[in-house]
Amino acid sequence: MHKWEASDLADSHSQATPLLAEIVRTVEPSLVCVKTPTNSGSGFVADDAGNVITNAHVVEHHADVTLEFVNGATSAGVVVGVNWESDLACVRLMDMSDRTPLPLGDSDSALIGEEVLAMGYPLSEILKGSPTVTRGIISAKRAGSLQTDAALNPGNSGGPLVDSRGRVIGVNTSVIEVAGGRVIDGIGFAIPINDVKAELETLTSNSTLQSRSRSAAMRPTPIQAEQQPTPAQPQQPLPVQPTPDPLFPTMPQPAPPPPAEPPAPLWLQPAPPEVAPAPQLAEPPQPQTVIERARQTAEQIIINAHAEAAQIIVRAETRAEEIRAAGEPREADRVMDNAHQQADAVIADGIERSRKVVADGVKRDAAHRKPRSSSVKPTGVARGIVRALKEAAQALITR
Repeated sequence: MHKWEASDLADSHSQATPLLAEIVRTVEPSLVCVKTPTNSGSGFVADDAGNVITNAHVVEHHADVTLEFVNGATSAGVVVGVNWESDLACVRLMDMSDRTPLPLGDSDSALIGEEVLAMGYPLSEILKGSPTVTRGIISAKRAGSLQTDAALNPGNSGGPLVDSRGRVIGVNTSVIEVAGGRVIDGIGFAIPINDVKAELETLTSNSTLQSRSRSAAMRPTPIQAEQQPTPAQPQQPLPVQPTPDPLFPTMPQPAPPPPAEPPAPLWLQPAPPEVAPAPQLAEPPQPQTVIERARQTAEQIIINAHAEAAQIIVRAETRAEEIRAAGEPREADRVMDNAHQQADAVIADGIERSRKVVADGVKRDAAHRKPRSSSVKPTGVARGIVRALKEAAQALITR
């Protein structure tokens, strides 16, 4: 049986860029799990002085934290600087034995589409042991942040965003999980490392006040934090709730459902049994039958169009991922652009066909109600019903 060697693995990959596994192996020893009595997050050793960079919302108001490393070693850490406005904090590692700081890159020169790794300790109380690594790209460069599609979860806060050369180019800090009542996936943010460098001297000089008042304007975007389990303590005051970790923002609650539609107007309701029906032609259609059938058909057309458009997008995403994995991000973007155009065209066609169905229903309804003999003329009540039906149908068309 062949025994795999490291050289076999290296030969199976392109030599154009370092292996991702090698990058992870290099970064792991300097990666830190930051734990407080109420929260846990991530961080990394940033210099030879033992300064560990993390997020302010990870350390919160605590002066002392526990730092855990991939090999299981733990060390005490002292919070030496906090800046709530930038959501950055510095923790001094008391024992730098066998610790190597991570190289800091240049976030200004980072390119959109560049491959990155997000490393940290998400859900550390559940996923014990080694850190979690997710892969993505720089999706956009926003004011004061790098946007990435690398998966970020509670506990990733403060961890490094690393480029393909193993250099830190950002500090993972937040994601958008829900917007407008819709679940959002693949939109995370990191603080550019150049902004961190600009604050590092201030953070490490004890010049920032940890007791600084945290006004609403200075707090990070509220999100659900990864909390540490605490044993029950009877007859103790309620614990102070930890500040939420900005890795999953709490979005505004969706608006309450609209009130139920009022009952149909009297002219659309069937006549009571005791009232004799008005003179009618032989077996005319029941009021609303034709238009209602047309409306239901139109709604089904719209539903089918949206379903077809969704399938187009799903197939395109699968294809784009394969192309992107092959190293052709531009071709993958082109595939997605074409898919969105096709989906828009399908939905637009469905809307147009649904309008035609409703308009045809109005015409057929009017034909059913047209007098077939000059000796039978519609009464004033009948004319009112026809007029109201036409108005209702026109409202359906323009809705």
